[in-house]
Amino acid sequence: MKLSLKSFTTKLSSALAACLVLSSVSSYAGEEDWKEFEAEVKKDLRSKVVAEKINTINRFSDHDHEDGGEFLVKYTYKERKNTSIADAAGKVLAKFKNPETRELLQKYATNSPGACLPILSAYLSQPSEDTKEFALNILGKSGVKSPVMTQAVMHLGTHSSDDPKVLAKLATLLVDKSFHSVRRATADALGGMGNIQAVPVLIPYVGDLVIDTRAQDALYRLTGQQFKKDKKAWTAWWEKNKGSAKPAGISEKDAEGQREEIVAKDEANAKKNGGGLESFYGEPITGKSILFVLDRSGSMSSDGRMDKMKEELKYMIASINENRSFGFVLFPLDSYPGKGVAKADASFKRRATSYVDKLEPTGTTPISEAMEHAFKRVVVKKNVDTIYLLSDGAPNKPAAEVLALINGLNAGYYVQIHTVSIGADSQFLKDVAADNNGNYRAVK
Repeated sequence: MKLSLKSFTTKLSSALAACLVLSSVSSYAGEEDWKEFEAEVKKDLRSKVVAEKINTINRFSDHDHEDGGEFLVKYTYKERKNTSIADAAGKVLAKFKNPETRELLQKYATNSPGACLPILSAYLSQPSEDTKEFALNILGKSGVKSPVMTQAVMHLGTHSSDDPKVLAKLATLLVDKSFHSVRRATADALGGMGNIQAVPVLIPYVGDLVIDTRAQDALYRLTGQQFKKDKKAWTAWWEKNKGSAKPAGISEKDAEGQREEIVAKDEANAKKNGGGLESFYGEPITGKSILFVLDRSGSMSSDGRMDKMKEELKYMIASINENRSFGFVLFPLDSYPGKGVAKADASFKRRATSYVDKLEPTGTTPISEAMEHAFKRVVVKKNVDTIYLLSDGAPNKPAAEVLALINGLNAGYYVQIHTVSIGADSQFLKDVAADNNGNYRAVK
C-alpha cells in the first residue's frame, strides 16, 4: 500500500510523538526509581552499624548516573574522617563513568586534593589526559602532603610516557629523604610508564632497604632481565644495550609472579643453608621502618601458638639488619616501644627480646583498634613503610568492616601489609594482604 506524502508525514509525526511520550515516561519512571532509592538509602545510612552502611553504599553500583553520583560524592566528603565509610564510597565512585559524576569528582579533587583522599582516588581511577595533567600539576606544587603525592605518582604509572620532564621529576622523588610511600609509588610508576630511560634512574636503588624489590621489579618490567641485587650486572646490561633497548612491557601481575618465585627460591636456599635470611614466619623482612601488629588474645595459648610466635620474633630480632627500625603493637592494645619504632641496634634488640619473653595471651581480638593505633600513632609519625599483621582468629568486628577500615587508613600511605594466619586459613587476612601490596601466609 502506497502512502501519500501528507499521510506519511502524519504517521511519522504520530510515531515521533509516541516515542517522545515513551521517552518521557521512561525518564519519569527512572526519576521515580531514584527518588525511592534515595529515600531508602538515606534511612539505611543512618544506621550505627558500619557494616550495614557499607552494604548500603555498595548498592550505589547500580546507580551510575548524575543523581546517584552527586549524592555519593557529597556523602563521601561528609564522611571523609570516617575512613572505612569514605573508602568504601570512594571505591564505588571509582567505577562511575557518567560524565556528570566524573566532572563533580574533578571539581572536588581540584578544590582541595588532600581534603578527601577517597574522592581524589576515585577521580584518578580512570586514566585520561585530564587526570594525567592533574597528577603532574600536583607534583609541581610545594608543600603537598605525602598521601596526595603518592596518589598522584601512582596515577602517573598508569600512563605511558617518554617525557623527559616527567622522568626527571619522578627521579627526584626516589631519594631517601622522601616519604617511604612516595618512594615505593615512584619505583612502581617508573616500571609502569614504559620509558626505557628510567633504567639508569632505578639502578642506584637496587639494594635500598625500602625500595630494593620495587626497583628490581620495575627494571624487570622495563628490560625483561632480572639480576636481582647485582648492581654491576644491571649497569653492564644498560651500558651494552642503552642505544637499542626497547621497553619490554611486562605487566605488574607478571612481575609479581616472578617476585614470588624469587622469594620462594631465596627461602628454600636459606633453609638448606641453615638460616641467615631476615624473615618472620618465612616471609622475608623488607622495608626500613617496620611495625609488627600481633595477636596476643587468649586463643593464642592454644597449641603453643604464643610460644611459637615468641620464638619467631626472637629469631627476627636476632637476624634483622641493624640499619632497619622496628617496633610492636599488640592486641589487646599494648605497644613497645611506646613511641613506635626504634633502630635495630644491639641495645634495642636486647630490650625488645626481653619484652617478647614476657608476652602472655589475654583478652579478645580487637584488630581494628590495633590498626587504628598503628596508623594514627606510629605510621604517620615514624614513616613506617611495612607492617606484619598476625592473628589466629577473626576480628572482633565484621571482617568487611575491618577490611574497609584498614584500607581507608592506608589510603595514600602505601604501607605494605604482610599477614600471617596461625592455626587456620583466613580469608580476611588474605584480603588485607591482597589490598595492601603484601603477602599472606598460613601457618600451624
